[in-house]
Amino acid sequence: MIVHVSGQSESPQTLQEDRLISTYPEAFGILRKGLIKHIGMQRMKGFLLSYGWEMGVSDARKEMASDSSLENLLKQGPVYHHLNGYIQSIVYEADFKFVSDQSIASVHGKGTWIGSYEAEEHVKRISISDTPVCHINVGYLNGYLTTVCNHPVIVKEISCVGMGDDKCEWILKSQDLWEEDIQEELQYYHQTPIVKELEFTYEQLLEQRNSITKISNVHKRLTEEIINGNDLQSIVDIAYEITDIPCIIQDRNFRALAYSGLTKDDFLQLELEFNAYIQKNKTNVPLFKRGGNEVTSVEGTVISTEKQSRLIVPVTVRKQIIGYCIFLYIEGKSRCRDNDLLILERVSNAVSLFLLNEKTSFEAFERMKGNFLEQLLNNQYASRKEIIRRGTYVNIDLSQPFHIVVVGYVSKQADNMNDEFLLHEQIIETAHAYFKNQKRNVLIGQREGNIVCLICKEADKESEIFELSIEFMDYLEESFKNCEFQFGISTVGKQIESATQYYDEALLAQRMTVTKKIVSFADLGVVGVLINSSNAETIKALAINMLGPLYSEDGFPDDKLIKTLYIFLANGGRLEQTMLDLQLSMSGLLYRIKKIETAIKKDLRAPEDSHQLFLILEALIALGVLEIE
Repeated sequence: MIVHVSGQSESPQTLQEDRLISTYPEAFGILRKGLIKHIGMQRMKGFLLSYGWEMGVSDARKEMASDSSLENLLKQGPVYHHLNGYIQSIVYEADFKFVSDQSIASVHGKGTWIGSYEAEEHVKRISISDTPVCHINVGYLNGYLTTVCNHPVIVKEISCVGMGDDKCEWILKSQDLWEEDIQEELQYYHQTPIVKELEFTYEQLLEQRNSITKISNVHKRLTEEIINGNDLQSIVDIAYEITDIPCIIQDRNFRALAYSGLTKDDFLQLELEFNAYIQKNKTNVPLFKRGGNEVTSVEGTVISTEKQSRLIVPVTVRKQIIGYCIFLYIEGKSRCRDNDLLILERVSNAVSLFLLNEKTSFEAFERMKGNFLEQLLNNQYASRKEIIRRGTYVNIDLSQPFHIVVVGYVSKQADNMNDEFLLHEQIIETAHAYFKNQKRNVLIGQREGNIVCLICKEADKESEIFELSIEFMDYLEESFKNCEFQFGISTVGKQIESATQYYDEALLAQRMTVTKKIVSFADLGVVGVLINSSNAETIKALAINMLGPLYSEDGFPDDKLIKTLYIFLANGGRLEQTMLDLQLSMSGLLYRIKKIETAIKKDLRAPEDSHQLFLILEALIALGVLEIE
């Protein structure tokens, strides 16, 4: 059953004998303005909606108590609203759908308020609004009709004089008939009372204060540990003591530096499980998607596995990630709390300060060692005794046999001088870190664009330095994937005052790394014995005499022909291997060989000619006159 109700009210009538309080609309305008000032626009709206709702509910209950018919109840709501003085007149129509027991199933209608005091006072005392302002009127109809219909009825104002419109229009529907466009209005009917909200805010502030106090205490304790010169273990111990959360500090390669709150067996089992997860899911883990080691801010990452979750914060020094601080939560025993990230960031800051201090001290010490090596190679010390004495200042025994290793490199990525300088510094820093981890006290410096290492011989094995060089090269290539490295190794030096001689040996060997990455001076044979700075000009003159036709008019060799000659001779005259090394066709290779033989008037397959040519080419390479890329 559907009942259509419509009507229009124009003049007040006395419908009840209850006591009434008369006041001017200005009083409500002043109240409205005060509410906005003290509790804000949004809370004012919620307050007035609730106020209107309660009045509507009260009037509905009084009318229902008078044994009025249901149809009369539905008509009287808007009339009561008019008679209370909130509006001058109302025009409305609504359809009410009934069910068999004469209860109301739904309602749908619309109407217009004429002369709404709310709209007039809002414009007069505040200004034109961006949204409808007849909150008491809306609340009244909601409360009255919801009470009479015995289910939620929601009124929404769609135009308003308070917004500068010509009239105040509204739509009413049972709540079930509204769709998503009423959700914003519903929140105002369920606002938390301001007293409760203030209590909640106070509790939050109190909790925040306690958290800040706790974090401040963490910061203070950690700072004291750094000032007192304690190590990383003391930092993780304090973090665990305060939070009761296992704490781990790892380096950039996820190797543990210190941990607390776990037994050794538990730590190893959790590390194995975590590392297996990382290897399996490396491409999906946010931690590995930073685009390099440089960061501009500290951020937290959570990684969860079957047995654990880890809250991870980078440890940064000079905007470079050098490690990680971790809170570990064992599945089923603990979980991440709101302030754990803030605390872990303080731990990370403390670790950064500790490592920065350690890094600065280490770099200063290594620079002193590098300066000492440079002075040593420049023959600035008068006697062996003075050199050995100064070696004790840097904790190295220079009375022991030693090798000098020259490390050269070629970058595939450095585009300018700044990039090259930064790369050079990073390689030296990495070399320092490598030998520190190896617990080898090595003098490291730089000379002629190369890295120079003086390494004392600590084993009787002759191959020890070669094996160490291989491991060192692997480490550098892993750290700098865009670089190619070449190692030259001197013979065993026993007289430290002759270090320059062994440097020359290592440099000659490094220049010969054309087909091999690591070359020992001992491998050069007669070439290494014959070549030295005093006969450099003689060798150059001999080269021009033998290879003159392969040189251009300006004195530079023909790169293609010289390289072809060297690779061919280095391969013992094997055409197939030379063709592969030079990436030439067989016909192209044969053409070049024929051209070379014609130019220098030599038979490259004759042992005597090929041997002399190969020696002179290796001599030129060792002297740095010729480069074979």
